[in-house]
Amino acid sequence: MDKNNKLTPEEEFLIYEAYRDYHKDLYLYVTSHSKYSLAAEDIISETFALACEKIETFKKHTNKKAWLFRTAHFKILELRRRLRQADLIYTENMTKEPADPSTPYTDKELNLTVRDILTSEEYLLFRRYFLWGYSLKETAALENVSEGYLSVKLSRLRRKLRDAL
Repeated sequence: MDKNNKLTPEEEFLIYEAYRDYHKDLYLYVTSHSKYSLAAEDIISETFALACEKIETFKKHTNKKAWLFRTAHFKILELRRRLRQADLIYTENMTKEPADPSTPYTDKELNLTVRDILTSEEYLLFRRYFLWGYSLKETAALENVSEGYLSVKLSRLRRKLRDAL
């Protein structure tokens, strides 16, 4: 990209050709490797957005289709990691219905409820790992415990919250 972060007409055409030639195959690949079919379009959009962002690398790559597929593969892994970390249950039915605005919990109420359920140490661990995005390795180092022990501790913490809520 140039100084203004805009693609040149040649670069735009390159992205357009890649989209035209590989979108359908990429969609089939993403939906077959991810059980989250509703996220497939997002993953594909992020893949092409990254191609635009890293246009110089994309232009130099000899096999553009392989570059796109590899990038999509990493986007799928990233999605799985995020869902696993949050321990979300992500089903097709949940995503089709809009959130109910009459739910009794606002963010503050939920935060207070979680704080009441967990001990202060557990609450700090919860915030570090789930809200602040610390990795398992970073959190284990801060807690002075092994990653395996922390993994078990986080699993028990999730179960405690799930049972209480």
